Amino acid sequence: MKYYRVILMLVFFIGTGLISNPVFVVAKETCYVDKSADDDGDGGKDHPYQKISKALDKDCVTINVAKGTYGDDITLTSSVSVIGNNRDDVIISGTVTMKDGSRIESVTIKELGIKVVEGADATVNNTIITEANIGITTVAGDGKLIVTNTNFYKNNKGLYLQSGKEVNITKCDIYDNDEEGIDIRSNVEGDISDNTITDNGESGIEVILGKANLTITDNKIKNNKASGIAAQYYQGTGKSGAVKIKNNTIAGNSDYGMNCKVPSGGNPGKDFWTDTLNMSSNKVSGNKDGEFAPSCKFSEEVISDASTTQKQKEQLAENVRLAQEQKEEGVRKRLQEQKEKELAQNSTVDDTKEQQNREEQELLRNQLQKEKDIQSAITQNVIDIEQKYTENALSKKKAEERSALVTFFIGPNKKEVDKIRSNLVIYAQKIVDSQKRVDQIKETSIKNDAQMKVDDMKNKFQEMKQFVENQNREFSLFGWMFNKKS
Repeated sequence: MKYYRVILMLVFFIGTGLISNPVFVVAKETCYVDKSADDDGDGGKDHPYQKISKALDKDCVTINVAKGTYGDDITLTSSVSVIGNNRDDVIISGTVTMKDGSRIESVTIKELGIKVVEGADATVNNTIITEANIGITTVAGDGKLIVTNTNFYKNNKGLYLQSGKEVNITKCDIYDNDEEGIDIRSNVEGDISDNTITDNGESGIEVILGKANLTITDNKIKNNKASGIAAQYYQGTGKSGAVKIKNNTIAGNSDYGMNCKVPSGGNPGKDFWTDTLNMSSNKVSGNKDGEFAPSCKFSEEVISDASTTQKQKEQLAENVRLAQEQKEEGVRKRLQEQKEKELAQNSTVDDTKEQQNREEQELLRNQLQKEKDIQSAITQNVIDIEQKYTENALSKKKAEERSALVTFFIGPNKKEVDKIRSNLVIYAQKIVDSQKRVDQIKETSIKNDAQMKVDDMKNKFQEMKQFVENQNREFSLFGWMFNKKS
């Protein structure tokens, strides 16, 4: 009987509380906050809370915030959204902490910025973040940060993205910050696209390349006080990573358009920057110290591809086609002029003379066609050589990757060196064949063009031949025992 009385009493008090005491009211899905409300209400549209923190304490899921300045320190717990009426009129000047599944939209964050905790998926949209030490900081660890249509200005640093985070930053204006617009630590992945990143006190984007897997596309990165993009190597940050930089405008920055830096010392290796940074179709111009820092060690081919837009590439191809057409038209024009001159001088020649002229013209046409065929054959040789050169470059890289210690004991990578050596035989055959063909050409412009291609083949042959010779000179202690296995 005693237990029944206890249960009846609990039912009585709870029932009474649900009717008369708001403490027992179940939290609302949507709550409203208005700084200018006459008194602190129940969070309904007609009786809003006066503080955002009050709505959070009541476990509101969606919090609609009216015009005003709110000094609350707020923590957005799982799946909570704070949505302002207008981002210019709703100002939050307290600390904002975002946990997993939280969202903030259409407000101004002033003075203290946003902190995204470890492991949290968080979304920031249509927001202004200003006058903070760091606009958005992500704590190291996993989770995904999505930032869209947001302005970052007059902060010390725009965004500070720490290791382990996946990011998607799009359609943002990041400008007039004292340091970097976006500071990205190692082991960050995701997309940074369609943003305007200008007039920041240091580089527009600074990124540590260790384990990075980023796509940086379609951004305007201009007039920053250091470089447009500053890529950094640190010892101990892991493998090189993969950073794709495409279709950006990188212009007017005070240092380089693209800089490659080693702040803590160490040697990343000669191919580190090229292997990690995949740059194509960017507009890179007017940067004070140059478009690409010498420390990046980019080849002319890489620089050309990195800074030539698709439209420019198409125009270059069109220019080559037009030049070829002009050459052919010049030959046809000379033949026509010769024909007209001969007709004018020999208007009374007999049929035998006319037949002779026709035969000579036919010979000229045949010669032109023959030379074009020769040029095509040389071009095919060049294509074959380029294919072999690519294979050799891969073999060369594998051979160079063998450590000095292994080389000392068992010698160079004979398997890869032999691949290069066997291709050199094909090199030599193609070069000899092409040179013979060049010597048959009489038309100067075609001959010069063909000779340039042959010279390029010779240079590639000498490069790989020298490499094989250098490998053969390597001393090894037991190489004779392993030459069939290496």
